[in-house]
Amino acid sequence: MVVVAIAAVACIDMSAPSGPASISVLLLPSPSVVVGDTMRDSAGNVAPLSVQGFNAAGNQIQIQPTFFVTDTFKTASVGRASGILVGDSLGQAHVVAQIGSLQTNIATIPVSVPPETLFAQPLANDTLTAPFTLTDTSGTGRGSLRLATTITGVGGIGAVGFIVHYTILSAPPSASPSQPAVYLATTAGVPSSADTTDQSGNGGLNLTVQTAFLAPDTAFFAGQKADSAIVIAQSTYRGKPLPGSPVTFIIPIKIGFALH
Repeated sequence: MVVVAIAAVACIDMSAPSGPASISVLLLPSPSVVVGDTMRDSAGNVAPLSVQGFNAAGNQIQIQPTFFVTDTFKTASVGRASGILVGDSLGQAHVVAQIGSLQTNIATIPVSVPPETLFAQPLANDTLTAPFTLTDTSGTGRGSLRLATTITGVGGIGAVGFIVHYTILSAPPSASPSQPAVYLATTAGVPSSADTTDQSGNGGLNLTVQTAFLAPDTAFFAGQKADSAIVIAQSTYRGKPLPGSPVTFIIPIKIGFALH
C-alpha cells in the first residue's frame, strides 16, 4: 500500500554535473487532499510535497524544486516554492515538480470530501474456513476472508485516498513466530497492515489462515472445536480518529477437513 511514494528515479540528466543528475518521483505525505484543506501527514500536520535530488554518483543532495498543477480547470492549487497543496474542488489534481531541466512524472492526487465516518461492510461469510494440512506450506492449506470498510463524507459520498490501518488483536497461535499462521494480506496475497480507500471510499484486507503454520491442536485440527480472530480497523483525519473508529471484526475460524 501505498502511503508515501518511494524515491524512484523519475528523470535523469547526465549533462548536469553541477546540479542534480536525477530527481525522484513526487513524494506525497498523504494519498489525497481534502477539499478546502491542505495536504497533511499521518499525524494530521500540514505537510508539503517534496522531491529528492541525486548527483551523478547517486548521492542525495539538497535541491529546491518548483511545483505546478498542470490542470486547466484546477481542482487544487500548490505553492510553487513551498509545495503546500490545497484542495479547491472535488476531482483529481495533476501535479509535477521541476528543478532546472529535470521534471518529475505527473502525480495524480485525489481531492476528496471531508471524511465523516468509518464503518464495516457486511462479511461474505460468517466463518473463515481453511483446509488443514500437516505438510503443505505452499498455500493449498490456506483460507481467507475479506474485511472491508468504507469511509464516507456528507451525503454518504465516498472519501477517497484515506489510509485504514488493520490490527490483529487475537488469533489462533502459530507454531513459530517466524511463520505467522494468521495474518492480514492484500487481495494479491501480499502481507499488509493497511489499505487506502478507492473512489467509492472502500478499502479492506484479507484475514488469512495458513493452516500448516498453526500451533498443534488436535481438537481444532479435527474440526471438533472452533477458534476466532479479533481484528480492528481504524483511520484518522487531522490527527483524530474518525467517528466509528475503530471498527471491530470478530471472525470465527474453523478447519474444513483433516488429513490423517
